[in-house]
Amino acid sequence: ALPLVPPHLRGFAKFTPDMAYVQARDHHGHDGLFAFRLRFTPQPSLLHKCAEFLETGLTGKPDTLALPVQVGVPDQVLPVYFTLRAQLTTADLELSRKEIAFGECGVSDAVMVRETVTNLSELPVRIGFVRLPRGLSISPPLGLCSLLPGESR
Repeated sequence: ALPLVPPHLRGFAKFTPDMAYVQARDHHGHDGLFAFRLRFTPQPSLLHKCAEFLETGLTGKPDTLALPVQVGVPDQVLPVYFTLRAQLTTADLELSRKEIAFGECGVSDAVMVRETVTNLSELPVRIGFVRLPRGLSISPPLGLCSLLPGESR
């Protein structure tokens, strides 16, 4: 069997292994199986390259790709087809300010500025504040936390 990466997916998808031999049945009577992996690495340009395959997803936006994929089978007239469906979303976070100004602060005093982080993705995202400069802290200490889609904290 030969899984073929469609031309519009070249550079975004790869099958491993790219070829396999499948036996009809093994000595226990189990049907032959061709298990493969598909590595899918979408980039923003994929939406433009595959615009004809965009569908309206669960979000109500045209953000779901439905891509036809073909697996060629030697000595078989018809190839095997399946559809790769992927809902694409950003991994962006948004801060409530572009710049944080603490204003005047005396030595040994503390100044607090409220900041909000919003998850713009359609997927949950984990965030963490690590390696903060000396003298800067986050309160309450979030460490690593999760933000649900559209959630702000």
